Amino acid sequence: MLVTLLAMGIANAYRYNDAKLMAQVATAAMLHDVGELYINPAVVAQHESAEPLEWLQYSAHPVIAATVAREVIGLDPAIQRGVLEHHETLDGAGYPRGLHSDGISEIGMIVGTAALIATLIGEDNPCQRIGIALKFMPGEFDPRLVSSISELMRDVHGACDGQPASESSHLTTRIHRTLLWHGRRT
Repeated sequence: MLVTLLAMGIANAYRYNDAKLMAQVATAAMLHDVGELYINPAVVAQHESAEPLEWLQYSAHPVIAATVAREVIGLDPAIQRGVLEHHETLDGAGYPRGLHSDGISEIGMIVGTAALIATLIGEDNPCQRIGIALKFMPGEFDPRLVSSISELMRDVHGACDGQPASESSHLTTRIHRTLLWHGRRT
């Protein structure tokens, strides 16, 4: 659910006013990792240190999730594409297809950025990690999305100052409140 809230916040901060697009972003964010349900749980749990064959299995989860969105649920192609592309990066180093900037949908970029931030929030020093990931991984994320996230992080900056890792749930609450505030503001 955190990925969905973050994706909505990013889209909102990015000044999307189209209700249909916001609904597509939310739906794609909710379903982005559903493909992991069809993969060996041991592989999912160890995907960051997986052997090549296990990594190949794990890296198929966006394809599986997009297939579920299309074949089982019957969602529209824009949502399917956003689900499929949530691990693609602007520099072509992402997966499953290694797309470059122009080949990645806005929904895919938003959901992918939200998924990265949700992962980093669960780590030690989440604000520092988010800032580093977004600023020092050149070419991986859309600069406009990075600006939106930076604005969002400035809004919750008080939650980031000297925040112990044990208080990441407090940070999540602050981010949620900020997302709600952004929603009311626009």
